[in-house]
Parts: sequence; structure tokens; C-alpha cells
Amino acid sequence: MRGFILWKIAYLAATYPAEGSAVYLYNSLDCWAEKWLKRNLCAEIHLKYKSAVPVIATADVRSTVDYYKDVLGFNEHFIFGNPPVYAGIEKDGVLLYISLDAEFASTVEASDLHPEIFLWVQDVDKVFEEHKRRGAKIFEGVSNRPWDARQYVIEEPNGYHLKVAEPLD
Repeated sequence: MRGFILWKIAYLAATYPAEGSAVYLYNSLDCWAEKWLKRNLCAEIHLKYKSAVPVIATADVRSTVDYYKDVLGFNEHFIFGNPPVYAGIEKDGVLLYISLDAEFASTVEASDLHPEIFLWVQDVDKVFEEHKRRGAKIFEGVSNRPWDARQYVIEEPNGYHLKVAEPLD
């Protein structure tokens, strides 16, 4: 980049010899650099969010992973630590992370809190039947909701409410 800037200074000096003062060169370069930065860097820096991954706090990462695999049909994406302290599970491109945080998990349980995770699915009625068959604790049955979704709620072992839904239209 430095070589290009020096080339630009030489180019400006040769192109505008009558105005070849240092101030003119500086101002021309400054204006050119500002335009170049806006055109080339600002477009590349434009941020785009791609996804979000909920994190479930638990006192036992392994048993939580096993629950999501055995009862809800997720796959183990990764597991870190021995004993496990962090894990990822996946189903059809949906990721959930599981983190060892016994203090937070205890607070959730002691305070009767139920953090919510919304999961959009296709054919919610079939998914509901599969979860029931595998022994999921159904907190609310499947029904049409006023927010234009057919939904049910599972309470998983850490107290989180998994809202499983599909759009009505």
C-alpha cells in the first residue's frame, strides 16, 4: 500500500505540475485516500449476522447432551473437556451449545426460572408425536397460537422451556 501511495503522489505531481505544491498534493491525496477507503474498506467491513446459538447452562454437560440426543433426536456436534465442560449439539442445521455452569443452573432451578429457546421446525405435529414417544416432558401441548404459529413447549431437565413451532401459513 505504501508503494501505491508514493506512486499516487508522483502521479499527482506529474499531472498537475503548476499546482505541485505540497499542500495541493496533500489535499489531493487526502481526498483520494478518503474516497478509496470508503469505496474499498467500508463495503468489506459491512457486518452481517449469520446466526445465533443459544447456550444452555447445566451442572452436567454429559447428561444434558445425552438427553438432547436420546429424547429430542439431536446429534453430538462436539464435546470439550474431560469431564465435559462445553458441548455443541445439532439437528438439521440448528445448533445449541451446552455449558458447565453449576451456579447458574442452580439459580435457575432454585428460582423456578424457565429460560426459553424457540425452535422452528417443519411438520410440528410429527415432531410433537416423536418427542412424546421418546419421553419428553410436555409442558404445553401442541396448539395454534395467536402469533401465527402452531406450537408446543417441552421442559428439558435443566428447566429450560423449548418452544417448538412452525408458522401457520
